[in-house]
Amino acid sequence: MTRIQGLIVGIASFAAGVIIGMLAAPKSGRELRRELSESVGKLRKEVNESVAKLPHLYDDLKLPRLSSSEVESDLMK
Repeated sequence: MTRIQGLIVGIASFAAGVIIGMLAAPKSGRELRRELSESVGKLRKEVNESVAKLPHLYDDLKLPRLSSSEVESDLMK
């Protein structure tokens, strides 16, 4: 599993766990909505931080940067 796939799986698992945990807890509707709102805010922050790391993960792969003409010639081979 690549680092990006692991990151996506981690975020999805976190979100699913939060939602299941909140829906299973006996709370009032108002309290549940407030907690869901807070959790969504935390998740949004985590996703934004993860997205900000993506260019660095790409750079870690050390792939050559190709121009569009180089990509086109490689595809034509």
